[in-house]
Amino acid sequence: TASPTATASPIPTLSCPRNVGAFYAYWTRYSMPSSELPYTKLTHIYHAFIRPLADGSLDVPGSFLDPSLISSAHAASVQVLVSVGGADDSPGGGSEFWATVATNPVPRAAFIDNIYQFILNNGYDGIDIDWEFPDNPTKKAGLNALMQGLRTKFATSPAPAPGWRITADVSWGSYYGKWWDMAFLKDYVDWFNIMIYDMYGSWSSTSGHNAALFDSTLPGAPSGNNGSDSISYFVSQGLPTRQMQYGLSFYADRFNSPVLY
Repeated sequence: TASPTATASPIPTLSCPRNVGAFYAYWTRYSMPSSELPYTKLTHIYHAFIRPLADGSLDVPGSFLDPSLISSAHAASVQVLVSVGGADDSPGGGSEFWATVATNPVPRAAFIDNIYQFILNNGYDGIDIDWEFPDNPTKKAGLNALMQGLRTKFATSPAPAPGWRITADVSWGSYYGKWWDMAFLKDYVDWFNIMIYDMYGSWSSTSGHNAALFDSTLPGAPSGNNGSDSISYFVSQGLPTRQMQYGLSFYADRFNSPVLY
């Protein structure tokens, strides 16, 4: 993603022309210690995941914190954002805790204060919001209020908070994407990590590539499940391409199918 240009937006300007970010899950630290991460090939690391609880407090796994990750990244001029949420962001699964926090002023304010203190105490460079997924007008409005509240908190707090990043992870298509008010959010979020993967799976009626760049040209192949159309969709929703980060998966799916579309 290219650097945002200087505007009236409260978003700080990036220091490099392109971002290369990677998610680092805390539970993989034993198979791949943070000392082995390719820092020289990255600009940002998303440290995943802690979770929001319904009262705005934080659920932080006991083995999550990794001070060496922060110190090693900073030594290589790499920023580390704490990623909050995930595909299973509550003990019962789903996103009910995000919905409660975002749509209610009291837990929302508590969450903003708690995450501010967590970032400050542990040396992170910002927050990545992974809400999977807002899916109605109430949650859409709550998401707007949450992002605006985070930016206001960071911008009005002592240094280094005004320079902290806010990023968000967004589903690749319109099914969930329509609940992200990009025309509003782009003024409060530095960039959006578009999850351009999981386009086919056990839920789909045909086989297909997990993270296709373009549609298959085979006869009968479905259309619209590809990265190019995903980018075009978010452009149509008012999101500048300079605030998009193209999300790639490092895994694949297997189909018992005679044709892979």
